[in-house]
Amino acid sequence: MSDQMNARNSKQSDMRKIVMIFLVIALVVVGGVAAYAFLNQSAKEQYFLAESKSMELLSEKVEGRYQSELDWSETTEQSPTKSDYELSVEYNDPGNQGVGIFSAAQIINNAKVNITSEVDKKNEKFATTLGASFANMDIGNLDLYLTGDELLFGLPFVEDVFKISNADLNKLLGEADPTMEDVNFINFKDYFRSADKVVRENLDHLLKNYMEVIYHKLPDEAFEMSSDQVEVNKESLKTDKITFKLSEKETKDILLEILNLMEKDEKLNEYMDLVFKQMLASPEYQHVFSGISYNLKDMIAEVKDNLDLLQIPEGITSTIWVHKGLVVKRDLSLSLAENNTSLLSLHVKGTQLLDKDKQVFQYEFNIGDEETKATFGINGDLFYDGKKSDDTITLLINDNEVIFTNDETFDGKKKEFKRHFEVPGQLKFMWNGDATYEKSNMKSNHQFAVEADEISGDMLTVHLKKTAETTKEVKIPSEGQVKDLGNMNLDELADFFENEVLYDMQEYLFNLMGPSW
Repeated sequence: MSDQMNARNSKQSDMRKIVMIFLVIALVVVGGVAAYAFLNQSAKEQYFLAESKSMELLSEKVEGRYQSELDWSETTEQSPTKSDYELSVEYNDPGNQGVGIFSAAQIINNAKVNITSEVDKKNEKFATTLGASFANMDIGNLDLYLTGDELLFGLPFVEDVFKISNADLNKLLGEADPTMEDVNFINFKDYFRSADKVVRENLDHLLKNYMEVIYHKLPDEAFEMSSDQVEVNKESLKTDKITFKLSEKETKDILLEILNLMEKDEKLNEYMDLVFKQMLASPEYQHVFSGISYNLKDMIAEVKDNLDLLQIPEGITSTIWVHKGLVVKRDLSLSLAENNTSLLSLHVKGTQLLDKDKQVFQYEFNIGDEETKATFGINGDLFYDGKKSDDTITLLINDNEVIFTNDETFDGKKKEFKRHFEVPGQLKFMWNGDATYEKSNMKSNHQFAVEADEISGDMLTVHLKKTAETTKEVKIPSEGQVKDLGNMNLDELADFFENEVLYDMQEYLFNLMGPSW
C-alpha cells in the first residue's frame, strides 16, 4: 500500500513539474509568436495576428476603463505617497438587545480603525501607523517601518522601537524550522517591487527573447485554413477557420528548444526563483509544492531527462474561427501522460464577439484524467462606452454558479460603482462606492455588505474611506530607543517577549480598561 502511495505521489509531483513548465511556456507561445507575426509575413500570420488583435482590443478596453487607477499606480511607483484609511462598521441590531450599559450595536458603531501608510518605492521606505478606538477609548498605535534591509516596529505599551535585519530574520526562521536553514525566503526588497510591474517586465523579456525561435520552429504545414459559417451569440458569421496541429514529435522538439533557452535564461531563473520562494513561504501553497525543488534550472533539467517518457499521443490541436480579423470561436485540446500513466486531458471551447463598446464571451473548460474530471465555464457580457459600464460575468462550476455584476458611471475624474458577487439563493456580497483621481492625490469611499439567510443587506455595513497624496519623504526611526532583536537567538527572543513585553502589555491593558480587567 505504501509503495502504491509513493508511486502515486511521485507521479503527481512529476506531473506538477511538467504542468508548471507548460504554463511558463504558454506565456511565450501566445503572446510572443503573435507579436513576431507582425514583422514576418508567412502562412502562419493570420492565426497569430487574429489572436494578437483580439488580445490587443481587450487590453485597450481594460486600460480605458481603469486609466485613472493605472495613472495613480504609476504615481506611487515614481513618487513617495501618503495614504489615510478609516475603517468603521454600521450595525443595525434587529433585536436591539444588549448587556449592561452598552448594546452590541453601540459598541460596534462606536469602534473605528485608522491607518496611515507612507511608501517610497524608489528609496525602499515604508511606514505605517495602525490605531483603533472603541467605546470612546483610544487603545494606542502600532507602528511598523520597513526598508530594503530592516524591519522596525513599535508597540503602544513599550517605549523602545524594535528592529531586526532581513538577514537576522531569515536566520531566526532557519532556527525555528531547520528545513528553511540557509534559504532566504523573506526579502524585504520584494515589497517595494510592484507585482504588476515585475510581471510586465518579465513578460516583455519573454516576448523579446523567445518569440523568434518559437515562430520559426512552428512548421508552416501545421496550419490549415478553410471557410466556415458559424453562429456566435445568435449571429451567423462567415469566418476563416484556421486549424493549428502539432504532432507529438513536433511538440517535443519545440518544447526541448524552449527548455534549452529557459535553462540558460538567468533573468527568467531569478524571477521564477522569487515566485517559488514566495509560494513556499505561504502555508496555503506548501502542500502543493511539497517535494518539488523550487529551482527552475533543476526542474528544467529533470523535465529534459524525462522528456522521452512524456506522452502527447494526439499532439496539440487548436482551431480558431476568424471574423473581420478577430477570433470569434476557438477549440483547443491537449492530452499529457508520463510513462504510460493515465492521460491528463485539457479541452477548451468557446465563442466571443469583441466590438468597440461591447464584448460577449462563453467558454467551457474540461480537465482531468480517468479518475478525476472537472468542468467549469465562464460567460461574460461586458459594456463600456467611456461614460458608463454594465457588466455581467458568470462562473459555472459543475452545477453551481457565481455571478459578478458591475455597474459604473464616469463623470470626469470621478467614478461611481456598484459591484456585486452572488451565489444565487445562498449569498450576495455587495461592494458600492466612488473614487476620484487627480494628478497628485485621490480619494475613495467604499461600502461592503452581505445578504444571506436571515441577514439583510443593511444589517451590517463596513465603511472604508481613503485619501492619498504625494509627499516629500518617508521618515524611518534611526536614533533614540531602538532595540536590535537580531542579537538574540530564538530562546532569548521568546524569553524577552514572555517576561518583559508581555508584562508591559498586561500593565497597559490594566490601565486602559480599569480594575474590571
